Amino acid sequence: MKPNIAKRARVLVAEDQALAKSHMKYALDELGFEHVDYVVKPTQALNALSQQHYDAVICAYDLREDHGGYCLFETLKAQHLVPLTTGFIFTSADTSPEAVHAIVELQPDEFLAKPFSVNQLEKRLSKVIARKMVLNPIYQYMDEGNLEGALMAVEAFILEPKYAEYFPLALKVKGDLLLLSKRYDEAKSFFQGIINVQEFAWAKYGLCKSLVNLKEFEDAERAILSLALNLESNLASYDLLAELKIREEAFDDALECINIAREVSPRNVKRHQTAMELSRITHDYQEQFDSARKIVRYAKQSIHECAEHYLTAARAGVDFAMTSSPSEVSHIVQQTNDYLRELKTAYPKEDVAQQVHVINARICYLQNDSEKAKTMMESLDYRHWEDKPTEALIDSAKAFHEVGLQGNALKILEVLEQKLSDSD
Repeated sequence: MKPNIAKRARVLVAEDQALAKSHMKYALDELGFEHVDYVVKPTQALNALSQQHYDAVICAYDLREDHGGYCLFETLKAQHLVPLTTGFIFTSADTSPEAVHAIVELQPDEFLAKPFSVNQLEKRLSKVIARKMVLNPIYQYMDEGNLEGALMAVEAFILEPKYAEYFPLALKVKGDLLLLSKRYDEAKSFFQGIINVQEFAWAKYGLCKSLVNLKEFEDAERAILSLALNLESNLASYDLLAELKIREEAFDDALECINIAREVSPRNVKRHQTAMELSRITHDYQEQFDSARKIVRYAKQSIHECAEHYLTAARAGVDFAMTSSPSEVSHIVQQTNDYLRELKTAYPKEDVAQQVHVINARICYLQNDSEKAKTMMESLDYRHWEDKPTEALIDSAKAFHEVGLQGNALKILEVLEQKLSDSD
């Protein structure tokens, strides 16, 4: 470690295991770091990063509180508390494929498997801090949202021979900026030029992304399938192929691609949400219920958690039960009621009584108590439908239709149509 880097750099360590923390402290002391803060809880890390700029964060993936380092990093990114000028390094004793894929998807700057030596830490940490310092002007422009300024800074950077060892990273950043700026024709030519010199996985992905956005679907699909053969870019390839299939309105194929990616990396909540939407379009109610359940499971204690997920799971359960055999209905209804109970426990003050009322009416209908279901729906307050969430309106329309109140269902559909036209 260069002494000037170690003495200047400020580092935050998030680690709650005493032995691992002791080892980290010893290693950083040996490397000459003088400005190091230690925290054991995700909330402490959030507070520290909201008050102080750090050159690097070293975070344990397996923190024991609040779903660990994974959810912490998700939160930090969502709240913009880790700028591009700060390096982020994950450490983990769990090197299972699921954990590694989850970590890689969050795109930290480095990953260290525990246990690691002082030399291993020095190599990764010095590399991260050095490149953050060298590319600092570019990253500052990007953090400010000034993409044109960042592109100009990159162009100037790659004209400086003294930065030659950082040129591959700078070129990758340039490609990212072209995509972010939606300069897809320019990006396509840029990535193709890079590939002609060296077949970097990031350049191949960038070319695929450009082709998809240029609607050159045949070339894009060939390039994506080739990219999928590379394990390093396998997940991103299936996501991109799903995006392409959605644009082609081949929704069954898109769902198949998303499901492959979900099996590889199940913690990605947004991917489960995409799968749920696709299964609604394809009328795969079992897949819809399964996706909704996974959203609830993986969103807990994360930035994604909300009452709506429990309502969505319950509604998906009712939809699935409607199309299932009589022998399966009882079990599905039980699961649906479980989500309603969890909702009440997790969000006791949430104003969802009317939405739960509609779900319960649909459950009554499922259990062949049509009269009770109809009475429940007739008791609803029909005023201010336009203020209701879209999903609540759709579910209410289904319930009214099921119990024979088609007039009410049509009124809701009119409200939905108006809401959609207003949002266009």
